[in-house]
Formats: sequence, C-alpha cells, structure tokens
Amino acid sequence: MGDIEVARRSASGSFILFAGNIISAAILTVTAIFVTRLLGPAGTGAYTLLLVFPNLLQSFVGLGINTGITRYAALHLSKGEPEVARRLTFHGLIFIFISGIFLFLVALGGSSYLSSFVLHRPELTGLSEVASSLILVQTLFQSVNAALLGFGAMRPIGLSTIAQAALKLVFSVSLILIGLGVLGALLGQIVGLIVAGAATGGVLYLRMPKRLATSRRTFGNDIHEMLRYGVPVYIGGLSITVATQYVTIVLSAIANNVSVGYYQAAMYFVIVINNYFISAIATALFPAFATLQGVKGDTRLAFGYSVQYMGYFIAPSLIFALGAAGPLTRVLLGAAFVPGTSYLVLLSVAYLPLLMGLSAQTPFFNGVGLTRELMYVNLSGAAAIFVLAPLLSTVMGFGVPGLIYALLASNLLMALLGLALAIRRARAIVFFKPMLSTLASALLALIGVFAVQLFVAEPFEALGVDIVVYLSVYLTAMPFLGGVGMPDLERLDAVISGLGFFSKVILPILKFERRLVERKVRVPKKTSPHPAPVE
Repeated sequence: MGDIEVARRSASGSFILFAGNIISAAILTVTAIFVTRLLGPAGTGAYTLLLVFPNLLQSFVGLGINTGITRYAALHLSKGEPEVARRLTFHGLIFIFISGIFLFLVALGGSSYLSSFVLHRPELTGLSEVASSLILVQTLFQSVNAALLGFGAMRPIGLSTIAQAALKLVFSVSLILIGLGVLGALLGQIVGLIVAGAATGGVLYLRMPKRLATSRRTFGNDIHEMLRYGVPVYIGGLSITVATQYVTIVLSAIANNVSVGYYQAAMYFVIVINNYFISAIATALFPAFATLQGVKGDTRLAFGYSVQYMGYFIAPSLIFALGAAGPLTRVLLGAAFVPGTSYLVLLSVAYLPLLMGLSAQTPFFNGVGLTRELMYVNLSGAAAIFVLAPLLSTVMGFGVPGLIYALLASNLLMALLGLALAIRRARAIVFFKPMLSTLASALLALIGVFAVQLFVAEPFEALGVDIVVYLSVYLTAMPFLGGVGMPDLERLDAVISGLGFFSKVILPILKFERRLVERKVRVPKKTSPHPAPVE
C-alpha cells in the first residue's frame, strides 16, 4: 500500500466527519456565544456546575462497550464478517441502554445531596434533577453514533451532529429569551440530543437485520468479549472524565458562580477547537485504524500523517486564541467577560500538547488493540490532576490559575508518555521536524498579532486585522520553515478533493502553499554563484 493511499484511508473518513462537524461546530459556537451572553457570568457558572454530575455518571454508561462496538464492527466488516459485526452491535446497544437507565435513576435520586454537599449550591437541586435526564439522551445519541461509526456510516453521523446543534441553538436561545434562564439552556440541550438521537437510531435500525440470534449464551459471550477489550479503555477514559469533573468541583469550592462563569467562557474557546473540530478528525480516525489493522495496513505511517496534519489545525488555532484573547473575548462574549481573558491565555497554553498528537493517540491505541497502553496514559494524566489541582489552587494559593497549571502538566505528561508508548510498543512513526516547524510558524504569526495590538486598540477592528495578519504569516512561513512539503500537499490534495464546498475553501490554500514550496525549491538554484559539479 503506497504512502498516498495510506494517508487517504486514514484521513478520508476523518474529513467526511469533519465536513459535517465543522457545520455543527459553527452552530454550537454561535449557541455558546448567545447562551453565554444571555446568561451572563453568574448564570454561565451555574449552568457549568449543573453539568458536572451528568457528565461524570455518563462515563459509567456501558463500561466501555461503546468503544468495543466501534472497534469490532469496523474490524469484522474489514474481515468480511458483517453478520458478526451486526450481532455484536445489537447486543452492545442493549447493554448500554440498560446501564444508562440505571445511572439516570442514580443521578435523579442523588441530586439533592450532590448539589448541597459537593457543589455547595443547594439552590441548584431542582435544576440538577432536570439535568439528570441528560444521561438518558446522551446515552441514546452517543451509542447509536458509535454503532454507525463502526459501520462506516459517516454521512448519517455528520447529519445527526448538525441536527443536534441546530436544535440546541433554536431551543436554548428561545427558552432563555422567554425567561427560563439556566433551565432553558438545559432543556434546549436535552431536546437537541433526543430528537437527533432518535432520528439517527432510525437510520441504524434500517441498517440492522430484523432478526438476530439472541440466545442468552451468545449475548453473554458478546458482552464479555467487548468488555474484555473495552475495560482498559473504560478505566483510562473514566479516570480522565473524573479528573476533569474534579477540576470543576474544586473550582466550585474556591470560586463563586461569576468566577466559574469566567473560567467556562474561556474554556469554550478550547472546546470549540478541541472538542468540536479536532475530535471530529480523531473520532473518524478510530475506525480507519481498526480497518487498517484488519487488512494489515501500515498503521505506523497513518499515525504519523494523522499527527502531522492534525497539527496544522491545532497549532494556529490555540496560539491565535492565546495572542488575540482580549479582542476575542470582548467581541464574542461581551464586556462582562473581559475579566476572564487571562484564563483564555493560560488555557490556550495548557492545551498546546495537543500538537504532539494527544488527540490522535486515543484512536490509534484503540484501533490497533493496545488499550492497556492507552489506559496507562490516561491514568497518568488523571493522577497529575488529582495531585496538582488541589496543591496548586489551594495549598499554594494560585486559585483558578493553579487549576489550569494542573491541566497543562496533565496534558504534557499524557502527550509525552503516549508518544513514547506508540513508538516503542507499536513502532509508530512520528514526524518531529514538521511538528516543530508548524509550532515555529504559529509562533512567528503570533508576533504579528502582538504587533497589530500595539497600534490598533478598538476590539472589533483589532480582531479583524489579527485574523488577516496571523493567517498570512502562518501560511507563508509553513513551507519555508519546513512545516509542509510537496508530498504533504499531494496527500492533502488527494484527500480533500471531492468534498464539495469544503474542497473549494481548502484547495486554494493548498495551491498557495504549493507555489511557495516551488518558490523555496527554485531560490537556491537562482542564488547559487557556482553550478554543482557533474560527476
């Protein structure tokens, strides 16, 4: 299998999902802006705290079988065994739904205690009971999409994410405007998930056979097989989820709702970059890796390309957010959130380890079956948070910035350990030179942003000029600093061509980069005073 073909296989599914998710990301970004501005810092803080326990308990749903469904469906389909893939999917979904219902009842019954004694906000008890229903609707939405992902049904997944985002925007904003406040934001999210999940479930039903062998022995064997694979993934993922929510719980203890709102508003920018955009690529890479493993594909090379090309989005996005934090916050969220600008600067730095392939490591380890190694990576990151979050925020007195320092240490540790294990255990190929060149190009563009802000004070004007200057410097520097070469452009061109509107946006950029690469190659020939000797 040639290099171009491997790159196409590992990234084509990613960009199909990316095409759908970039639309939903834009919608969710607009939703976050409107909801945050309408609720204000205090309301945003309360809304953030209400999501802690639904998100925490959601991580217990299925005990990792979601991962097993995607893994085994993709793997058995690549081996020409669709019946096995469908049977495993069906049994896995039954197990997931049962566990989801149980955990919803746990959350509903414990709402009063958790609000009063853990979050120290007894006034949130009623809203916490409403938020508990998020467990049910998230279980429906996520499990059905996991099943479709294993079957390679990228288009329905993309459409479902768009529908969910659009419904959340319409209902959340409308319900807040009629006076429901935080309750309206919760109900808007619930409606979006349940409608999109039900529609996607209908698509999955049409793809599944109407009758399956569901003997007790077969069901038990299938669940055992997926649990055996998924438990290491589950333990590692659970540790990260618990650690992330632990940060919010510590935050609730050391800060009021307004400060929590500042923190969450800054985190929204990171969520847009990582959760909305980068995770779309990483999620689609998972079945791609599983399929490559099933047909003996070169997963080592695919991993290297994935890390490199994801870095093209990660580095400029985070570093731009770092440099333009002030104008971004003022223009998008309003003057009320300007005091939280420093949090955005720190969070942008804290998530820079994503450039080292942190987002690609999860689908890679899952896809090649090294789930135990992934568990070690996640446990190490969670341990760093559990130790450093209280130490830096309370004992050493850094407060909210101390929590962000703990996130930086955790992300850096996971990125380094993950790369080491990927290289040692799976012999993964990592292209370090393009990674460093991409970072250098983004930092060079950052200098341009700082220069703009010395002369332009008005936030709207400054943000517009910042974007133009940053992209111009970054795209120009990439070829000359070695971040991108002609082979990279050929692979990206092969992958992106045929994606309709998105190819029309991205391909001109690749054409511009190609001209710069050709210019870079011609320059030494024109400036050299002596011709090369002929042997």
